[in-house]
Amino acid sequence: MQALADAYERQQRALDALRASGDAPHLCPEATPVLFFGEIARARIVTAAINPSAREFVARDGAPLARPRLLHDRARSGSAPADAERALEMMRSYFDPARDVVYWDWFRPVEHLLNALGASLVDASAASTDVRSCVATRESWSRTPVDVRTRLAEAWRPDFDAVLRAAAAMETLVLLGPGAIDAFRAAFTVDLEPVETPYDGLPKCAPFRPVLARGAFAPAPRRSVQVLAVRPYRNLPTLPLSRTELTHVAEIARRADIAGARAAVGFA
Repeated sequence: MQALADAYERQQRALDALRASGDAPHLCPEATPVLFFGEIARARIVTAAINPSAREFVARDGAPLARPRLLHDRARSGSAPADAERALEMMRSYFDPARDVVYWDWFRPVEHLLNALGASLVDASAASTDVRSCVATRESWSRTPVDVRTRLAEAWRPDFDAVLRAAAAMETLVLLGPGAIDAFRAAFTVDLEPVETPYDGLPKCAPFRPVLARGAFAPAPRRSVQVLAVRPYRNLPTLPLSRTELTHVAEIARRADIAGARAAVGFA
C-alpha cells in the first residue's frame, strides 16, 4: 500500500534528522522505523504498545542479531523506495513461522491474550503496532530523555493514524500498558465508561483486579472499533499475568461486548 510506503519514508527521514541533531546516543543504532508487526491490513485485532524494543535489532549485549527480524539501518540500500519495500515486507512477514525471528519474550504473553480473544499473530488474524513511536530507543521509553521522547512522538503521530487507517479489517484495538493507554486516550480523546465486574470489591492492592470500561474509537469515517486496554498493576512489567489470568480478562471483555458495546479492560 502506497500510504504505508509514504509513511515509512517520512519516518526514516525524521529518524535521520533526529540522529543528525544529536539524539543518536538515545536511539538504537541499528533501528529503522517499525510501523507495525504482522499482516496489518488483514488483522481483525491490532495490539498497540509504546515503541519497538531495541531487542528487535540488537542482542542484549548490543551486538547485531545473527538473523535480522527487521530491516537494519546498516542494511539500507540508500534508495528510499527500495528501503520502504524491503522494510514493509519484513514487517508483514514478521510472524511467518518460516522466518522464525519473532521476539517472543515480548510477544508470547500478547499471543496468549489474543488466543483467548480468538485471534493469533501467527495466522494473521492479529497484528501489532506502537502508540508513542515507531523507533526503537537504546534504553526503555521511560529511561529515554523527555525531550527525545517528545520529538519521537511528534514525528510519529500523523503516521500512527495512517497505520490505523491501513488496518482495514480491524475490529478491536488492544492497548498494552499504561503508557499506551494514556497516550491513546490523549491523542483520540477516548472516554471510558466504567462497568461493574465481580472484582470491584477487591482491595486496590490486589494483584489481579481488572477494571472494565466502555468507549468508542473511529479510525476512519463510518468505522467504529472497540478498544481493549490492559493496564498492569502499579509499575510491574506490561502483561505480568499468567495465561489463565489473561484468558479471564479476555472472557470479561467478551461478555461486556454486548449488542455493539465498545469494551475496554484495565487494571487499577
